[in-house]
Amino acid sequence: MKVKTLKRTGWTLILAGLIGPGIAATDIYIINKTRTIDSPTVLAESISNTLGSATLGALLTLVGLILALIGWWGGRHTKHTTGI
Repeated sequence: MKVKTLKRTGWTLILAGLIGPGIAATDIYIINKTRTIDSPTVLAESISNTLGSATLGALLTLVGLILALIGWWGGRHTKHTTGI
C-alpha cells in the first residue's frame, strides 16, 4: 500500500512541477511579445522575476522523481520475493 502511495505522490509532484516552467515560459513569451521594455536591465529584471515558478517546479519534479523511483524500487522487491 505504501508503494502505491509513494508512486502516486511522486507522479503528482512531477506533474505539478511541470506547471512551473510552463508558467515561466508563458511569462517570458508575453514579456517578449509586448516589447514595452526598452532598458536591458529592466528586461533582465522582469525575466528574472518570472523564474521563481520554474525553480519551484524543478524542485517539485526532482522530489517527485525521487519518490517515484523509491516506490518503483520498493515494489520491485516485493514482486520478486513471492516467486518460485
